Amino acid sequence: MKNTKKLLSLILTLVMIIGVVAPLSAYAIGNNNNTIGTIAKDDYQKTKPEGKTKVTVHKLQADNYKVPEEGFGHNGGKLEKEQLEGLGTNVKELDGVTFTYYKLKDAAQLELFKKTPKQYDTNEKVEAVADVTKVGTITTANGQGAEVDLEEGYYWFVESGKPTTVSSSIAVPFGISIPVMNQTEIGEGDDLIPAGTVYLNKVHVYPKNVTGDEVIPKKTVGNEVNLNETHNVGDVQTWFLQANIPGNIKDYEKFVMSDVFFKGLTYKGNVKVYMGYDGAQDAQKVELEKGVDYNLVEPAADTKFTTVEPNPLDATTVLTAPAGQEFSVTLTEAGLKKLADNYQTVKQNAGEGKQVKIYATVDTVINEDAKMGTPIKNTYDLKIKIKGQDEKSKRPNDTPEVETGGKKFVKVSETEVTKKLAGAVFALYDGDKQIVWTQALIDANKDAIDNGKFCKDENGTVFATGTPEIGKPIYLQSDVNGLFEIKGLEYSKWEKTELDGNKTEITHNYKLKEVKFPEGYAGNKDTEIPFTVNKTSYKDNAEGYPENTHDAQGNMLVKNKDLTIPPTGGIGTVIFAVAGIALMGGAFIAIKKRSAEE
Repeated sequence: MKNTKKLLSLILTLVMIIGVVAPLSAYAIGNNNNTIGTIAKDDYQKTKPEGKTKVTVHKLQADNYKVPEEGFGHNGGKLEKEQLEGLGTNVKELDGVTFTYYKLKDAAQLELFKKTPKQYDTNEKVEAVADVTKVGTITTANGQGAEVDLEEGYYWFVESGKPTTVSSSIAVPFGISIPVMNQTEIGEGDDLIPAGTVYLNKVHVYPKNVTGDEVIPKKTVGNEVNLNETHNVGDVQTWFLQANIPGNIKDYEKFVMSDVFFKGLTYKGNVKVYMGYDGAQDAQKVELEKGVDYNLVEPAADTKFTTVEPNPLDATTVLTAPAGQEFSVTLTEAGLKKLADNYQTVKQNAGEGKQVKIYATVDTVINEDAKMGTPIKNTYDLKIKIKGQDEKSKRPNDTPEVETGGKKFVKVSETEVTKKLAGAVFALYDGDKQIVWTQALIDANKDAIDNGKFCKDENGTVFATGTPEIGKPIYLQSDVNGLFEIKGLEYSKWEKTELDGNKTEITHNYKLKEVKFPEGYAGNKDTEIPFTVNKTSYKDNAEGYPENTHDAQGNMLVKNKDLTIPPTGGIGTVIFAVAGIALMGGAFIAIKKRSAEE
């Protein structure tokens, strides 16, 4: 008889909660023996509530969930911190989620909704059904969920608003019948309360979502954090297109990184796409395979970009690459799956405080179209889409840039600086190393080469073919106006930001050595003429330079001593000659007198 009563109690319980998806199947009890939830003494009563039942909807978010096949067992009580942590990775309450709840006609209608929940997962779908009454909305806040007092009846909850960083709803929408009896035993020993024997006056519901951080694009150069570099023309710089990978990456159906490179750069390629974190070693990276994990659109190698940088360049500027200059990395379904499958492993390797990211690296060089001292900026567009949501386009907040510089000179007389000297030849050094021609330096200095401002050797020999030979030392030569110059050099001093946030100073000790002097002038071939290359060293004025170091056009003064002997016949010469003869005569008389005395 006792067993029969217990069975009837259980049947009654099932009838009372028929069709309930949550709390009682948001983590379905099934055959799970690890039922969780804490039901305090004031959370239940023996008699049927005369008033309303307090229902608290807690919205959970996590990077992922450890959902067993039989589901999580939940008894309708509040989940403690340790219980939440056992549900998945980084499980916590999510604020800002809005639920719209409806009162249904009867248990049969609730059962219908429960069997095909996706047919009733939006406000529009539910409100199109007869005999359904909209009751109101609640929104989770302060890490405590959202509370509502429900009178006896059958209810259906639809998630009608949530932060954009969450996806993969589990047990949403959900239904519940009020009042609710305890599905499981409460307490133990002498205080044991059998299942189906008391009413819960406080019910906790835990529908859950997978969440990820908001995807933020970033662009750097040289490493994962640096934003500025300077280079010789022709030297490679590596750009890092990057974005953090959200925990819900498996719910993404589009992830595209596209770049528009500006005039002054030449494409070199060497594209690599991988998953990792700032500072990750190769062993910690997950490489993505071209044609399998991503599709690549890129220019031909050595393509010179022609797009002029717009002004301003901001998040609203529309960037479109000309035909043949497009660059994009588009993740495939397999690529997105690879990111999802490896997310937890990479995150564990990254450690505390580091984001899991996707990187696409690509190489360019600065070419002859670059303006000396003018930054060449570079950004990119990230297009992403979560299943069932609108596509979004984002651009990095910071814009990295690369630069190159030059220096202009004028050869003048030391005694008469307005007198310009032609034919002086200079060797070019960085420290003790003589700088040699590269194709990029030849291209950048073509106009000066054509105008006689460079020569083949220290003797001033003209180029046999009209152009320098790659790998040979650079010799600058002053033209008929005393002018000469060099373009396309890395700045004399600049700082690079390292992964730890510290700055590394890179320096160059540029100098000239005059190896051939203008006719009629002298100098020391070992004398070094230092000069600085920076953002303003190739300008057309003398602003900011010390007095008497540059002319009005910004050319650095390089001076020579005049060897010419002053002309004969002047009064000074006559006086000098007479004085000399007098001295010689006096000396002769003195010698003769001394001889006579002896």
